[in-house]
Amino acid sequence: MRRPRLPKPRIAVPEPLISWGASLLTAVWGGFWVWFALMHILGDDASAADIIPALLFATPVLILSLLAIATPRLGGLLLLPAAVFGAWFFDDPGARMLLATPALLLGATLVWLGPWKRRALPRLPRRRIARASKDLA
Repeated sequence: MRRPRLPKPRIAVPEPLISWGASLLTAVWGGFWVWFALMHILGDDASAADIIPALLFATPVLILSLLAIATPRLGGLLLLPAAVFGAWFFDDPGARMLLATPALLLGATLVWLGPWKRRALPRLPRRRIARASKDLA
């Protein structure tokens, strides 16, 4: 007897929207960790010796999150080993879940759906800027 086939579900969300969403979620994730490091530095119990480790943590996270917006697949390719390193480095399961898991999922999404070429971010035309500066002078 033949087995009935179920209809295949279609994804209603276009791939560029998922790619941009993953890039923006990576920026939010990176912004949270940069904010967390800054609050650790500016906290009541922080000393001058805490500044360098916090900056060594926040700088790569900031660079990875900005790279995920500009060049998504390159950012995703760099997020994957960063997630593995974060899972290996931190012994606490909570830190692994908050740091490594989002980086792994977002990196895999960016590698799978992100464009290879650099995204063209919107810019103002130079003619408008030149006309506006002439009008002000």
